[in-house]
Amino acid sequence: MKVYIHSPFNGLKDLLTQKECKATNGEMIAIPLRVSPSCMIKDVIKIFLEKITEKIGLKAAPYRIEFSRESCELSGNFPQFRIHMLTEEDKFCALETPLDQYTEDRGDLFIKVKVLEKKSNDSVPSSTPEPETKIDTSEDEVEKRVKAFFTEAEKAKNEKKYKRLQECAKSALLLVDSESDGTGQNRLPLRTQANAYLAFVEFVNKRYENVIKILQPLPEIFQNNLLAGNFNQVTVFELLGDANYGKEKYHDSLGFFRKASNVLEKLKGPLPSTEFKTRRDMLEIKQAKCLLRMDGNEASAQRHAMQILSKAVNDQKPGTKLFSIASLELSQVYYQTGEIGKSLHTSLTALVQDATDKGLKREVSRLLGLHPQLVTAVISMLDSTPASSSSFSFIGTTLKEHSLVEQAKIFMKKSTEASKWAPEYVLNYVHLLELDRKYEDGLTECAEFCRLHKKSVVSVSGTSVSCEEVLIVLQAALNILSGKSASSEHEKKLREKRYKVESIKDEKLDVTLCRVSGAVDSETDYTYIGIDKIPTEKSRKKFSDAELNTLAIWFTVVKLLYLKGLLQFIPPLTALIEPVRVHQRLHLTLVRNEHAYYTLISQLMEYFDDLRFLRPRLTPNESLYVFGDSHSLPLAWKSFKLQGKDREIRPVLATGVKAWHLRKESNFYPKYAFFQGAESIPNNSQVLFIFCEIDCREALAKAVEEAKYISIEEGIHRVVDIYVDTLCELAEKRKFHIYVHPVLPVLDVTRQIVLRFNKILKKRVEEDNTKMIKWINLNILEDDEERVKIEYQLDGTHVNPAYFDLYKDQLRF
Repeated sequence: MKVYIHSPFNGLKDLLTQKECKATNGEMIAIPLRVSPSCMIKDVIKIFLEKITEKIGLKAAPYRIEFSRESCELSGNFPQFRIHMLTEEDKFCALETPLDQYTEDRGDLFIKVKVLEKKSNDSVPSSTPEPETKIDTSEDEVEKRVKAFFTEAEKAKNEKKYKRLQECAKSALLLVDSESDGTGQNRLPLRTQANAYLAFVEFVNKRYENVIKILQPLPEIFQNNLLAGNFNQVTVFELLGDANYGKEKYHDSLGFFRKASNVLEKLKGPLPSTEFKTRRDMLEIKQAKCLLRMDGNEASAQRHAMQILSKAVNDQKPGTKLFSIASLELSQVYYQTGEIGKSLHTSLTALVQDATDKGLKREVSRLLGLHPQLVTAVISMLDSTPASSSSFSFIGTTLKEHSLVEQAKIFMKKSTEASKWAPEYVLNYVHLLELDRKYEDGLTECAEFCRLHKKSVVSVSGTSVSCEEVLIVLQAALNILSGKSASSEHEKKLREKRYKVESIKDEKLDVTLCRVSGAVDSETDYTYIGIDKIPTEKSRKKFSDAELNTLAIWFTVVKLLYLKGLLQFIPPLTALIEPVRVHQRLHLTLVRNEHAYYTLISQLMEYFDDLRFLRPRLTPNESLYVFGDSHSLPLAWKSFKLQGKDREIRPVLATGVKAWHLRKESNFYPKYAFFQGAESIPNNSQVLFIFCEIDCREALAKAVEEAKYISIEEGIHRVVDIYVDTLCELAEKRKFHIYVHPVLPVLDVTRQIVLRFNKILKKRVEEDNTKMIKWINLNILEDDEERVKIEYQLDGTHVNPAYFDLYKDQLRF
């Protein structure tokens, strides 16, 4: 994001160059900074001062910075002064908060700098009142301000903004510790709650040792302090129990859960009965889990644990958290005692009631993965339910999420059949086939859908496209794949026609049209097929779910044809689809991913001289494999000469893969897609890897916001290590000649993160002692790094194939 800081430049210049002036005087100038939305306000101040120093022409910063909670003080050989940051609406910017707290949708932010000269008596002229920075430590005021931080902390907790939660808890502790005795002992309930928030952040990020370190001193304080009896003690003991459970110290964990129960019992009166019962039952279930896992436990303890869990399943309402946790635990006990069918029935019944529970999903997937024969039993059970198609699809999706693709296919196919080939279920099944790189099978399924729904149409403002029209083109492509001759004169023309595709954009309407024209042969003129210009009227329509999913199937057909090298059949499909797609803002719908692939591929057609050749045209030994996410597609099927020989680029697509998915403990399906893609590449191949853009766009800033990492840099190093380690393993096992492509810095909002990522990735690759992987040096940006050079721009997200010429000479065959 960009931050525009409006600053009294002349005043600052005079101060920093040791001239006499009033810091509030001088011309206001706007200084743009490009920073991450997660950047702290105090870091923005540092960057801002560096820019000012640079603008003045000083080689070194002539000041020292000291940050208080609410302001920044500068001192040096000049009158000492303070800096405060305010938004355009004069909203005060706290130094320990990220930028995105002050702007919506991570757009540009405009900040005003209020510079106040610090007088010897620290007074402030009445004409420019300074925001209050002193902390009022009177009892009522302290408690009021601390509770305000807790209100903000609870909001951050619910939004999973754990870094913000940490900041609020630390600010609360700062207020508590500011009291005269310096210990905060007379504020123990407030101190306990603040520490509980800090420990919670560590717990959700599985840093169990940190939880214990934060909370361990508190139980002793509780024993010696009469003011300690409040509900936060229950939270402290429960978190200590959870942390020890995570460290597999079940005896210690049980002790803390029992202490939490004892304190809770004493608070029974003040607490609402429902809240008391929910908390009590949860602690009982947690104690039962410890009893079942403790070594050397007597049979009576095991029976007691089973009684607790069985009672919870019988008493709790299905779909509640307590019911799900107890059911999951019972399922695991049944499995350990050899009752596999009962185990699956228990976990599956609970999952139907609570479809979002990750533990239950993991358990059902584990059971069906270990015992494939149970699949038939589950199908029989679901076949008798009225909503069997949605049930089959749900189980299939659950199995897919855990990379059990073969089992998932069975359920997805059943959902398709049970729904009589409803488009949403067909689409899910086709995407599952994509994971296994069964592109021809996917096209066949799409053709069958169109055949069964020939008369289904998608219409916009009197223009309609039917499944039957799409099927004609799709069947012609499938006939080529199966080696069949053209079945009609029309199909023969589809095979032989020369096509051109042009992307035309209307900046005012913010819409792009892929305009298709065709010619029978090289002697005839090209004529437009479909619409030849962008409609000036925005005829927008709210599509039904069936229409959206039908469009998504057509979009996926285009994607699969591209991956199979059947480029000739993409323009006629584009000509059919564009009239009902333009102006529809499909990037805001549930089919946005399918739409994104369709628009990218349709625009790439413009860069091919002749689409009629079936790809690939060269052997694997003469090919460069480009393996990556959607950013690999602009290079697909490109022909080029290297060292005097013809070469061709073959695409290996792994949709949605983050480097983070490739860590050892992950079993999420993008990891499966990655290794399926790698498996499809012959040994000893030249492979160009293009990944990590999704890590930069979606994951890193979010991970910092969730307090998984202290900084973006820490997250980058973690992701880079996972990625490079994976590539080195592939190079060793498969004898790949690997080239590491930089992440493409196309998007404005993530460009700075991407540039930092590439710097760290390059260093890591070049430090690899095995020399099995090679970094590709590449720069597609203008000199100011503000935008992609115009000759490489495509759709605002990807670059066009011309950029390959920048680095092809770095390849060696």
